[in-house]
Amino acid sequence: MLGSETLRGACKALTTVLTLVLLTPFLMCSRRASARPMTPEDVSRLVYLGEVAVSPNGRTVAFARNALPDLSKGEKNGGFKTSVYVTENPLSSEETVPREMDVGSLAFSPDGRILSFLWRDREEDDHRGVYGMKVGDRGGGWRKIASLEDSSIHRYAWLPDGQSLLCVAGRPRVEADDLRRDERRLGFTARVHEEERSDNRVLAVPVEVGEGLFEDEEEEEASEESPLSPRTEAGEEEGEGEAKDVSEPPREISLSGYKGALRVSADGSLAAVSVTPTSAVDERMMNSTIHIVRVSDGSLVRTVDTEGKIGDFDLSPDGQILAFIAGVDVHDPGATTLYMTEAARAGGELKGVNEGKPEAVTDIAWSGNSRLAAVVHKGARSLLRLYDRYGAVLDETEGGELIFTSVRPAGGGAFFLRAHHPTHPTELFLLSANKTVHRWTDTNPWLSDLDFGAQRTVTYTARDGQAIEGVLVEPVGGVPEGGAPTIFDIHGGPESHESNGWVTGYTGPGQIAAGRGYAVFLPNYRGSTGYGVAFSKDHQRDYGGKEFNDIVDAIQPLQAEGVLDPSRVGITGGSYGGFATAWASTNLTDLFVAGVMSIGISNQVSKWGTTDIPNEMFLVHARLWPWDDWLWLLERSPVFYAGQARTPLLILHGEEDTRVSPSQSEELYRHIKVRTDTPVRLVTYPGEGHGNRNAASRYDFNLRMLEWFEVYLKSGDRKAPLPPPSPDLSLILPPVNASSESEAMLNQSRTNQDRLREGAHRKPVAPTTAERKRETEIFEKTGDQAVEREVSPHTPSPPSSHSSWLGGRDDLPWDASTEEDKEEEEDLTSSGLSVDPLIFRETKGLRVH
Repeated sequence: MLGSETLRGACKALTTVLTLVLLTPFLMCSRRASARPMTPEDVSRLVYLGEVAVSPNGRTVAFARNALPDLSKGEKNGGFKTSVYVTENPLSSEETVPREMDVGSLAFSPDGRILSFLWRDREEDDHRGVYGMKVGDRGGGWRKIASLEDSSIHRYAWLPDGQSLLCVAGRPRVEADDLRRDERRLGFTARVHEEERSDNRVLAVPVEVGEGLFEDEEEEEASEESPLSPRTEAGEEEGEGEAKDVSEPPREISLSGYKGALRVSADGSLAAVSVTPTSAVDERMMNSTIHIVRVSDGSLVRTVDTEGKIGDFDLSPDGQILAFIAGVDVHDPGATTLYMTEAARAGGELKGVNEGKPEAVTDIAWSGNSRLAAVVHKGARSLLRLYDRYGAVLDETEGGELIFTSVRPAGGGAFFLRAHHPTHPTELFLLSANKTVHRWTDTNPWLSDLDFGAQRTVTYTARDGQAIEGVLVEPVGGVPEGGAPTIFDIHGGPESHESNGWVTGYTGPGQIAAGRGYAVFLPNYRGSTGYGVAFSKDHQRDYGGKEFNDIVDAIQPLQAEGVLDPSRVGITGGSYGGFATAWASTNLTDLFVAGVMSIGISNQVSKWGTTDIPNEMFLVHARLWPWDDWLWLLERSPVFYAGQARTPLLILHGEEDTRVSPSQSEELYRHIKVRTDTPVRLVTYPGEGHGNRNAASRYDFNLRMLEWFEVYLKSGDRKAPLPPPSPDLSLILPPVNASSESEAMLNQSRTNQDRLREGAHRKPVAPTTAERKRETEIFEKTGDQAVEREVSPHTPSPPSSHSSWLGGRDDLPWDASTEEDKEEEEDLTSSGLSVDPLIFRETKGLRVH
């Protein structure tokens, strides 16, 4: 347990090398005696570690930092923007690419001299391309090094010769695209649902370097040939005339279907590409396969047929072994099992390396040809496991109070690990060969000034004897006599899980609530990952049954510990966690005095017909079609019990949600409003989807959630009047000068309203269809984020470059690593193809029903 007194105690400097066993008690610097609790304003200013790229020699690291606009400083409302930092030393880095550029997909060239990324210069470029800059250049020396004339590049990987990239790009424009665009300009904007799909292709694209690019400053270095120098005509003598760029034109590799993530073996012989029949999100979840192609001629070597979901995958450096994370069958809720197979052998055996174990593999990376590193989650804790190339375990390193999320080799037997902790979101750590740890980044150093509630895991027994684990956050300063008001924070999926690390976000009350005197409990109920496939499947064909019994069965043991006041129990959650909240607020209403439901399910019958994942819903959740048993589905729906609801319920939903339709929230709101006198409020967010992207709507959500719990949960008064329709924004929108207090208040109100009209609540930046799909995947995977990231039925596609990666709970920004999707959407809209009518809807303000 990490209590607040421990956190205030003296600790070693962050630069000290620590053994992993001793690391976690000293993760934070000494806390000042004036430490204060965490606030919603703190959450809004958190900066999150994004993707990370490691140079081939393991000495240089590039990483992204993702930050929201600072509304208190008058910055324009919007989503996360990405800046890039480069370093060779722990806790020391310089900004290399500013946040204003908002780049993505970091990677190093094979020789480690060039840092590349995807970007579109809005003033110069029609499409998104690959830019590069010399490592060590801090003066903005980036240049375009690869592009296509007819479409954007969405994902890429360096080929080992350093002369070309393997890219996933949009399809080329045709004459019909221009015609469709002209029709739209004339007002013919009709869209055909699910027929006008996006398409893409895989190409080998030459790296083009202009004169003087990446030349070394030293004269002797400048004379050396760069691996990125333009090639000369055959027979041309060195020094004779000007070098002519004779790069080959882009070469397409023919693969049928929609192409996703790609990997290239270090020797350049093979590439692995995930492929689905179409770009439909349901197919991307449930019907992906991995295609192995020969890079030299583009020929298909093998298709790795798997049933169900696919997660991360990687080719051994020699191209002989493919390792991948997948479901064991089509009904496996999550991709959590590690497989190995011979990459080039058609029909080769798929070896389930950890099949049947009570754990979840979340990320993998080869370290040479003989070792595969895997991040493994065993319930609420994590470890790093090393396998040999045949799947035998070589070594394990426990994470302690660190929660590992991703791994990459650093050379010399060392590994870089992304990890979070109860007192900070994800940071970068270096695990050396002798198992000592260096903390490499400190993204939010001001967190050391805050006071955190003690956090620990709790295991209890459900009514049928099943052991259930969860994470408990105690109130700052300790639990009062008689117990604390307690918030149950329910993760989404349900195929995701809570780890005993960072659990606070704009939808997750966590340490904010702890600072206000609440306890927060995050249960890993049946259906969660991290405890084996059987545990994940145990919720199927039982909506609202064992899975939610597991939640309420925690009340008694927490009361017996003296933590929970049974008269003041509240609940919140998003997506499937929103379903749990709705179920608790209706069917189990006597147990909960307040609920905050977001993007949740209320009617299993209508949900199937309005979601973008009907096949996934059938295969890994319901295990029956609606027409097989209409009544059963209705009886497993919160609306069926809305007439008995006594739990004051706040409902929040993005108006552009394609995963769980906003109509689900509208149905429950209307039923409770008409059939009872229980306090209920529905708030919808224009321009937002399955979770909020923009700074204003995230902050607004957090304020409303906390205010609802203050009014109903902390007081225990189910009949208390509704709080005001608008939350107090004065802490983030500072007051204007005025000649009197009353005038100041009036001006403040007007100023706030004007800012809101100009910000999130008038015309928020509407997410593209591809963004919303990616955000949905991240939300369900991480269970909070809304998220980021990162995560779910809806495991996000692995990063486009295997030298970069993402991970974590709520520290995975919703629109991180989606720049390729944004650009892909721009390709479609500019060509006149249908994308989604909601993108172009005029949004006029946050709506309180």
